[in-house]
Amino acid sequence: MIHIIGVGPGDPDLITVKAARIIEKTDVILYADSLVNPDILKNASTDRIYGTSGMNINEINEIIQKFYNEGMDITVIHSGDPSIYGAINDVTSFMLKNNMNYEIIPGISSLFAAAAAMGMELTSPGSTQTIIITRVPRRTEKFESEDLSVMARHGATLGIFLSASNAGAVTKKLLDAGYSPDDRVIIAYRISWPDQKIIETTVNDLEKTLFENRINRQALILTGGVFTHNSDVKSFLYNPNFVHLFRNNKNKVQ
Repeated sequence: MIHIIGVGPGDPDLITVKAARIIEKTDVILYADSLVNPDILKNASTDRIYGTSGMNINEINEIIQKFYNEGMDITVIHSGDPSIYGAINDVTSFMLKNNMNYEIIPGISSLFAAAAAMGMELTSPGSTQTIIITRVPRRTEKFESEDLSVMARHGATLGIFLSASNAGAVTKKLLDAGYSPDDRVIIAYRISWPDQKIIETTVNDLEKTLFENRINRQALILTGGVFTHNSDVKSFLYNPNFVHLFRNNKNKVQ
């Protein structure tokens, strides 16, 4: 079996019990050594551990094929959750083509770890009920209908990944979407690592703030929605007058 595992944003304790058990027992580990905390591997029982930061997809697939043919259990470790910018399609398509058995174990995204670190909810009545996860492409494929200047017009909470090194473009696109230069922006850097930083700035000062803090990678940019629209509207969910399947009340909230 091949296990594709998301191990969360960095803190070794923020992985699932299932992921921890697999890491302890697997025969071979390939991991994104430029992003994954090496402490996550401290309970591994194998010495067949390969960092993939210097490899291309063909080299990764060759290792997987070699050990799979030998009947070994293989674990491929990604930071965060593999389904969000995890670039796993090249690996899974190779596995499908070669009739390999694999499973994907989800992990905690840095987006949700950042919200937890700030003690807040990303969706809130009166602010937004929507989260948009996106990025500003530089060398990657561009989709005009998904351009940040289009996405930002929705007013939803924005989690902008992989864009700290292109902050000038982020600012321009937010302004093009109608944001104010003074609208609130949060920089969430290396969330759950010992050197974690959560920095508040503005749309206009985003690039300068990143430069002053020497941040150009491993940072999530958060804005819109709950960050730019303050609201005292309370959720109906726990309202004493709100009736649902598990709680009845004579004074129904319509």
